[in-house]
Amino acid sequence: MLRRLIGTAVSLILLVLGLSAFTLKEEDSSARGKDLFRDYCAMCHRLDATGMCMAPSLIGVTNRMSTKEIAAHSRKIAEEMMCARPIKKLSDRDFEEIVEYLKTLDSRRNEENSSTIR
Repeated sequence: MLRRLIGTAVSLILLVLGLSAFTLKEEDSSARGKDLFRDYCAMCHRLDATGMCMAPSLIGVTNRMSTKEIAAHSRKIAEEMMCARPIKKLSDRDFEEIVEYLKTLDSRRNEENSSTIR
């Protein structure tokens, strides 16, 4: 009985530590994504991703396109527009982290919208 109790306690501790590590990894990815977005995208799309001039808003883009589609589209734009050429330097992992940042913007916007509706 004591062995089972200890085993259960150890399992719960490992589960909690694993979830904490996963959450920290997502937060780190989002923070790095924000830095990458600021350095490579915000000059046209603005840091809040609402867009300006010829650059469209990216709010909600993660609901419409996969990370691979976003990366492919961005790389195509980089071929066509001189101002977007630095995007060519971004790796697939960089795009994954940028998308994580965009998802945080979307979730914040959804929270704001739901709180104003109530």
